[in-house]
Amino acid sequence: MLEARGADRMFTFAAAGDIGGTKNSISTLTRLGHSNASLFLALGDLSYGGTGSEAAWCNLVISTAGSQLPFELIAGSHEDNGPDGLIDNFVQCLPDRTGGVQGLYGKQYYFDYPQTSPLVRFILISPGLTFTNGGKYGYAVGSANFMWVSSAIDGARSNGIPWVVVGMHELCISSDANACTVGQDLTDLLIDKRVDLVLQGNSHTYQRSKQLTCALRTLFIPECISGAGSPGTYTKGAGTVFVVAGTAGKSISPINPTDSENAYFARTMGSETTGLGYGFVSYTVTPNNLYIQTSFSGAQSDSARIITGPGSVPTPPPTIAGSSFSFASTGRFARTADTAATLNRIASSGTDFALANGDFSYAGAGSEPAWCSFVTSRVGASYAFELVAGDHEDNGPDGLIDNYAACLPDHFGSLTGVYAKQYYFDYPATSPTARMISISPGLTFTNGGSYAYKVGTSNLAWLITAIDGARASGIPWVIVAMHMTCFGTGPNPCAVGQDLVDVLTAKRVDLVLQAQDGLYQRTKQLTCGIRTLYVSQCVGLDGSATQPYRRGSGTVFVTEGMGGKGIELSNTADPELPYFAETMGKGTVGAGFGFVKYTVTPDHITAQTSFANSYSDTFSIVGVPSADFAFSPDSPIVGDSVSFTASVFGGAPPYTFAWDFGDGTGAAGGAALHTYGAPGTFNVALMVTDVGGAAARRVVKSILVAAAPLVADFAFSPDSPIAGDPVAFTPSVAGGVSPYTLSWDFGDESSASGDAVAHVYGSAGTFDVTLTVLDSGGASTTIVKSVTVAPTPLVADFTVDPASPGEGDIVAFVASANGGTGPFSFAWDFGDGSVDSGPSTTHVYVAGAYTVTLIVTDSGGGTFSVSKTVTVARLTQS
Repeated sequence: MLEARGADRMFTFAAAGDIGGTKNSISTLTRLGHSNASLFLALGDLSYGGTGSEAAWCNLVISTAGSQLPFELIAGSHEDNGPDGLIDNFVQCLPDRTGGVQGLYGKQYYFDYPQTSPLVRFILISPGLTFTNGGKYGYAVGSANFMWVSSAIDGARSNGIPWVVVGMHELCISSDANACTVGQDLTDLLIDKRVDLVLQGNSHTYQRSKQLTCALRTLFIPECISGAGSPGTYTKGAGTVFVVAGTAGKSISPINPTDSENAYFARTMGSETTGLGYGFVSYTVTPNNLYIQTSFSGAQSDSARIITGPGSVPTPPPTIAGSSFSFASTGRFARTADTAATLNRIASSGTDFALANGDFSYAGAGSEPAWCSFVTSRVGASYAFELVAGDHEDNGPDGLIDNYAACLPDHFGSLTGVYAKQYYFDYPATSPTARMISISPGLTFTNGGSYAYKVGTSNLAWLITAIDGARASGIPWVIVAMHMTCFGTGPNPCAVGQDLVDVLTAKRVDLVLQAQDGLYQRTKQLTCGIRTLYVSQCVGLDGSATQPYRRGSGTVFVTEGMGGKGIELSNTADPELPYFAETMGKGTVGAGFGFVKYTVTPDHITAQTSFANSYSDTFSIVGVPSADFAFSPDSPIVGDSVSFTASVFGGAPPYTFAWDFGDGTGAAGGAALHTYGAPGTFNVALMVTDVGGAAARRVVKSILVAAAPLVADFAFSPDSPIAGDPVAFTPSVAGGVSPYTLSWDFGDESSASGDAVAHVYGSAGTFDVTLTVLDSGGASTTIVKSVTVAPTPLVADFTVDPASPGEGDIVAFVASANGGTGPFSFAWDFGDGSVDSGPSTTHVYVAGAYTVTLIVTDSGGGTFSVSKTVTVARLTQS
């Protein structure tokens, strides 16, 4: 691992799953062994080789990827309970090499890397797996495994570890045929806690998601996308990126382009992809940035980065002309004196209508008309008293919602859906300011059956269409009313279901009104939330005078079951209590029955309680003046001209702008240019003041200015050297921080250092020459090129003894060969039809002149031919 001081320290790790023992697997492991990875995460489905073959597979890994590479394991569905080996056996032959594991290696554990001043907490888990030794690993809300993951993530954050990476074999969100095995609860947890990276195998594909703030299985929610990732850049902390890489060698499976979850992904590779290949994904980590790069055997390649810095300037919610109005809302009525007092105050409140949020008469079937008369005698027959069913009138025994709807019918005549069960209306009808949506989660009607709002149900699809339709129509506000609750500190559990909560928060519904609990409560502004578990990352503004709720920033849940039936205790030990900004229940000083009045304008919603006693609460969701800015490029290098552009929403123009670039310089104006002279992280601040002197909240963003990237190359000459020739190597280096240190490895166990160097190869062959450049800031880069050295040319000769033989003399021929690649073979042609072989030979001639030819062949197939004339004298008569 390359590690330097301060912000320059970095390391690289690799990850993939579904390995096997094929030739593709071996190719992947070989490339892994030659990579600069400091460790590898094996994301399950290891050998596919059967129980008993684990050790042999481990030996394959070690012999191919190298014995020094930490090969960290997490179980897959092929080794949890066989038949392709057991994870307990794999961890024996490929044990943890990091030395810092917390938990059970191979099944559920985490480690921080490096151990000193760690950059990453790696959390490896086994959702959806059932082990022969250890049983099932479930990650439902409240389970021990779920809480373990939550604590591991929180521990990393509290310890200041910059990055959290979770690895597992199984999937939930994917663009192929795989189902959600890990469960929606775990998916919600990882996203809600803004885990930076989730790495998965299982699918024999490559998939890189967009940056997600939520995600629902089999259902695409556009609002869940915080960063598209298609240009390859994400913003740290803005969401979670899922990377599926079951590509290590087993096989490649298809991507389903029609999968509803496909829109969550920025890049995919499957069996239908041109240039597909096997391999792994490398991740290079620094304190501020994380770089993703695939390493596949084919032409297909992908890269991305998660950087510290802003995304694009946000677009404010549309504001249209619309009429202001007000409405009252409460639930849990009965026919009590307290209810009568509540209705009397509603009648005099000046509101345009009321939402009666369930649990009406509590008096049994047949009492519905009497209760309707009880209401109209106080609010008036012409007052719109719109009904939302509760759990006391869905199927009795306290009346039926169909009967209540008959005696207190809809007054607007423009609703869509089934009145009192599932419907919406826009108000006012002309240029509406709000869409009012009423639903019945958790209820089962005598006439109408169960109203469930799980993913895949028609009711949830109806709700999403209603919300999206309001946004598409430019209606400023979306308000959802339902009797049943999920979040709350009262006596009732989550009856509406986590899927519905996920949709409401993902869609940034402005207000959710509930009344099952006999309490008044309002949450902080939530971007997510998990029942029975407090997730601090889900919580935004608290709605106080100094932190008014911001339009479009989240969802506010209001519990208002205070119509007159009874006041219940708030459980101060409830784990959901931190979600709430305000609570009134039994025992609260000044607690009383009543309703909440909401005044709605195109720009803000103001809520004011109207209770019988002294307790009072007010809050607003407002479009206050706010500012933001963007800069480009988002990852500048020293010497770049950085453009800063401000955006202001609200307030009153003209505006004044004051910039602080974080390096002791500043500027004025809505747009500014600045050039940084040194690398580093700079906090850029923008202050905006409108014409009336109102200041927008100071906006501060960090900009990371890097040294120019360190790049290196080298050339060698001649490009086809011969053994024994000097080869000149000439480097070229740019970027980084000079001076540089250059180290050469010539591939024949020889090395050198310095700039231009020369080397003589003593033998023929192909040699991998490696140049490593280290700059003075601690960054390094390596480039490898192959040099093919040819042997010296093959030459041959031979001698003739005697040089002038006579007829009948024994003539000796002796060959010599140089160059080429030994050993050599020798073929003689004596010119008289006779031949022989070997490095030396003899021959007897009759008188005459003969051309003797020697052909020498080396072991590489090279040949050399040499011929000489031998003149043989005739014997003389003495």
